[in-house]
Amino acid sequence: MRPVISLLLAAACAETTRPPAEGIAVGNPTNNAKLTVRLAPDPTWVAESATWVATLSVIEEAGGSLVLHDGELDLLTAEPMQFSIALWDRVRIDGASKLQVRGSTLAGESVHLVLDLVGLEITGFDAFGSGAFVGEIGRPGWLGVSGDDRVSITPGAPEHDALATALVVESNLFPDANADGLVSDDERATPLGEASLYDDPENDVDDD
Repeated sequence: MRPVISLLLAAACAETTRPPAEGIAVGNPTNNAKLTVRLAPDPTWVAESATWVATLSVIEEAGGSLVLHDGELDLLTAEPMQFSIALWDRVRIDGASKLQVRGSTLAGESVHLVLDLVGLEITGFDAFGSGAFVGEIGRPGWLGVSGDDRVSITPGAPEHDALATALVVESNLFPDANADGLVSDDERATPLGEASLYDDPENDVDDD
């Protein structure tokens, strides 16, 4: 009887270790991805610092979320963040402070911006898997400094709300084909989603 039992066990082991058929998903696949978040460039002035205290998360297509960063984001010298996740389709930044930007005009005058951004969410046209991506805040030339005057925009300034809103809704996610953390002209021609304002309902205060 022992030879028969050995043959049955061998057959059972071969069946359980057989690789799945091509095209059939098994379990919850994990993708290795890389994300850089940075402020869009603006050739009309020189940015020297751009910081925003916020929680940065990626949202799974199935509804789960993964926090990549919680604290001060450096939007000029951002380092890529690597993560492993199932299919994901959104990047969310939940702001905990105002966006602080400092720099100088091409004529050497100061640029000081304090923008009250609640948060933003970039929703992909499709779900993403592995690869490198750049989440860009705003669009190139988003401030558009002209002349030699000092620039100072803070909450309450006439142009503040329009600039803050435009900076959010003109943000987008782009492929980072060479994984350099920047957006080339070719990469910018392929936006991967669209952005909208995001305000965490848990942050709302009930005045009643």
